[in-house]
Amino acid sequence: MDRERAGYRVVQFFRHLFPRLDEMERRRALATLPSPCSDLFLRQRRSDQAHALNIWRQLRQGGTTEEVLLQAALLHDVGKAVANLPPWLRAIYTLIRAFWPQLLSRLAVNQPGGWRYALWVQANHPAIGADLAAAAGCSPEVTEIIRRHQDKVVGEDRLAPLLRRLQAVDEVN
Repeated sequence: MDRERAGYRVVQFFRHLFPRLDEMERRRALATLPSPCSDLFLRQRRSDQAHALNIWRQLRQGGTTEEVLLQAALLHDVGKAVANLPPWLRAIYTLIRAFWPQLLSRLAVNQPGGWRYALWVQANHPAIGADLAAAAGCSPEVTEIIRRHQDKVVGEDRLAPLLRRLQAVDEVN
């Protein structure tokens, strides 16, 4: 991890500690989601809601009008809500993933409860979130974007351009 990236992660950590939410913008964003999917959005930590709203806003400001992408932007990290990961554990996850990924695979376990499960949820939140979105009735396209939002986009399928846009904005938020 270079200095610039490390500095960005420090800023991101403090954003998670002290999230800012614009309630009017939040209501506007929630109106773009089908009802059960808006309940998913509200299950997220306040910091994750703020992160999702930042991405949603930047996509819209960049000219994005595709409802599928805007809905996926609001829900892409919803899988993290399963373990309600605190910011300090996310920071540890990020450092381990960057510097010692083999350790992460040994520490993270799929057994609910405790910090090891929280690490597993963090590592698997795209698939967890996609399953939650599908169960809530989100469209298959929204569900697939959530599932793939951290995967490297290879080839050109119908969702590839949307995934690239989401990833680009997510990377700087």
